[in-house]
Amino acid sequence: MAGAENDDLATAILRTKSKPNRLIVEEAINDDNSVVALSQAKMDELELFRGDTVQLKGKKRKETVCIVLSDDTVSDDKIRMNRIVRNNLRVRLGDIISIQACPEVKYGKRIHVLPIDDTVDGLTGNLFDVFLKPYFLEAYRPVSKDDIFLVRGGMRAVEFKVIETDPSPFCIVAPDTVIHCEGEPVKREDEEEALNAVGYDDIGGCRKQLAQIKEMVELPLRHPQLFKAIGIKVSAYYLPASVVCTLQPAQHYCLLIQHKMILISDVYCKFKMFQRRRIWSSRCPAQSADWSARGGS
Repeated sequence: MAGAENDDLATAILRTKSKPNRLIVEEAINDDNSVVALSQAKMDELELFRGDTVQLKGKKRKETVCIVLSDDTVSDDKIRMNRIVRNNLRVRLGDIISIQACPEVKYGKRIHVLPIDDTVDGLTGNLFDVFLKPYFLEAYRPVSKDDIFLVRGGMRAVEFKVIETDPSPFCIVAPDTVIHCEGEPVKREDEEEALNAVGYDDIGGCRKQLAQIKEMVELPLRHPQLFKAIGIKVSAYYLPASVVCTLQPAQHYCLLIQHKMILISDVYCKFKMFQRRRIWSSRCPAQSADWSARGGS
């Protein structure tokens, strides 16, 4: 029993509280890039109305905006969205996302979108007239920077990426919004590389190690005021002195360090920042041991 209690305490930072706005992803019936569906009971609980703009938060710090509609066939703990929205949030069926009202979304002055290269191979004609104009016409669709959306027209399906929005990072495309689509198509390889970026969600198990990194490295970077309140200086270049750098060769540390360190991907820091505090990977155990022998402060 004591061992189980210690395990619970060691991984307490990884727990997520049960919240009414955290919902399970389900396949959409209406294949619309701009729409998600909730049960009417859930919409009432979250104080949402049909047609409201909502902000969705998925994995790897990805966010997007959509229009919410009610659907009585949806369970109260689920949300329906199509494949395009799921990809933008980096989630799959059965994953959990959070949703909240986003009433501050403004009408866009202009947006810049570009097609994905392999979806326009051999395609001729004006992309704006054939695809973008009918897609946005009188639809008042919300768009978010870096999102991808699919448009069908002229017997083809073309994917577009939102390069920029004004205002940023999201807006509603109104009838007077200027839509720019000039420029070289976006390479599919670049998008797939972004999709394959490593995050905490890609690591299976290793809960104690993840909890230690979150508590000793990520927490000071995200909430430095907690440490400043007790007199500990914290910044991106100076972590608490209790962060020691003795990562011995082991499978779980290799998982956390590979792909330029999963941690860095999640807290938007560069590896060089941690090198200033002598955080060594398992690739240099001799240097780590030497640093530890000298005190590691």
